[in-house]
Amino acid sequence: MNTLRSVLVFTWMVVSIIPVGLGLILCSLFLSSGNLWRWFARPWLRGVVVAARWVGRVDYRITGEENLPGANDMRRVILVSKHQSTWETFFSPA
Repeated sequence: MNTLRSVLVFTWMVVSIIPVGLGLILCSLFLSSGNLWRWFARPWLRGVVVAARWVGRVDYRITGEENLPGANDMRRVILVSKHQSTWETFFSPA
């Protein structure tokens, strides 16, 4: 059953990246990189995380979030992930 879930999530990623990638390439002629990130990359990454959670049954927890400065605080921070998998690559920007 885990193999089937993994295949479904991977298939969704492959199928969904094609229209997102084409839209990204076409809109890159007219939009700034910030808007491309906001309109294409972040929603796709969120979709992958949601698909992995609901279809793939990937469970995660965030620890130490209470130590981060607030959204209005202009201090800079460096987030360090353990890099035990590709998960941080998808989850952090999303």
